[in-house]
Amino acid sequence: LVTDSVEHDADDVLTTALPLCHMAGLSIVAGAALHAGCRAHMKSRFSVQRFWPDVAADGATFAIIFGPMAAMLLKTVPEAPKHSLRNVFCLPYPPDGDEFERRYGVRLLWQGYGMTEVYPHPMPREMEQGVPYDTVGHAVSFMEYGAVDEHDRVLGPGEVGELVYRSRLPHGMSRGYYKEPEATAE
Repeated sequence: LVTDSVEHDADDVLTTALPLCHMAGLSIVAGAALHAGCRAHMKSRFSVQRFWPDVAADGATFAIIFGPMAAMLLKTVPEAPKHSLRNVFCLPYPPDGDEFERRYGVRLLWQGYGMTEVYPHPMPREMEQGVPYDTVGHAVSFMEYGAVDEHDRVLGPGEVGELVYRSRLPHGMSRGYYKEPEATAE
């Protein structure tokens, strides 16, 4: 899913300091690297001072960080060393995202949404134009989705509610938490 949406290939090098217990490390970097046949660098922790030197040394072409991490980098790192990084998937979009792109010579990908149970909105290589920075984009074609109220009734356009998903494919999302039926029902 990720490999296809972002068009990774065997020449890419993916990196993140996000853990494998999180969708970012597991699917967006490790799984995508396996699918594309490319290298992945999984860091054990995020370091503001080491981020750009590590990106440069790894030859990374793609990274995923969170908005607060981007804000910390902007606040403390005036310039990055020469690097190969082209795209940074960053949610939420940082307040100074345009400055981040300009200063570090990268492009932020900010439309997408996922969680451990399901990854319905893989980030696209091209962002949908003319939409707010808090827009996640469109779900993949094998997902049904909508917003529901507190009674699970589907809401109309513009109404505020809880975002819900249902896979059109068998086993397209987690069936529940391992040996945790109460958490699954909740």
